[in-house]
Amino acid sequence: MCFEENAESECDAYVCLALKINETDGEPMVDALQTASSFRLSQKRKAEATGFILRAYKKMSAGCEALAQLVGLDDGKAKRSAELAEVDAASNLPSFEFRCQTVKLLLECAAPDAEEVNTDNMPAWKNAEQERIKCYKASVHVLGSLMAENDEVPEVWYLLGCTYMGSGNKELARHYFTNALEMLNNLQQEMEKVSEESDMQDDEEIDMQTQSMACQMEDIRSKLEELEGDETAMKE
Repeated sequence: MCFEENAESECDAYVCLALKINETDGEPMVDALQTASSFRLSQKRKAEATGFILRAYKKMSAGCEALAQLVGLDDGKAKRSAELAEVDAASNLPSFEFRCQTVKLLLECAAPDAEEVNTDNMPAWKNAEQERIKCYKASVHVLGSLMAENDEVPEVWYLLGCTYMGSGNKELARHYFTNALEMLNNLQQEMEKVSEESDMQDDEEIDMQTQSMACQMEDIRSKLEELEGDETAMKE
């Protein structure tokens, strides 16, 4: 229905209605906030999108931070025992897939636009920079909660690489990209083996998954080359 003439206005209206339904904390549902962020990004209204996704993160921040501490992804904060409230929050987090999408939106909001990089408005630039830092920190904590739940998902390692690359930590970015690449390579080999053993070389689903993994692996190699190029340039 996105091609309907009134699609954008209808979507806007229903998103606004959803945002009016507050929970006990006085904030809208986390689903509504995330949807609003995604919608505003599609409208090129990045500042609003950033505000919505950070509000969505705030609603699950206690649980995410508690789990992130368990796997050492607490963004340098002093380790502390999780309080009862944090344990409860961690057990009531949104789904794994929802949190993955949260991270993708956080990273999209954190990516600097050309206008932000070249702006002569220093206060606006500083504000955008502060919002980027918040998005990267939130991304680390959400990904930490995912790692605590399942540390064998290549996409989580890849997104951690993207997060650290965006925030300027090239060493950690390389670490997570390298591990994601290795995991994808192992998965690809396993799928090829299963395909051969089951005589399903022409299976369309397996073929699509293999192609998807190949694209992901190429993307990671490209990012690793970019990191290597940055280091070479700095040495020169």
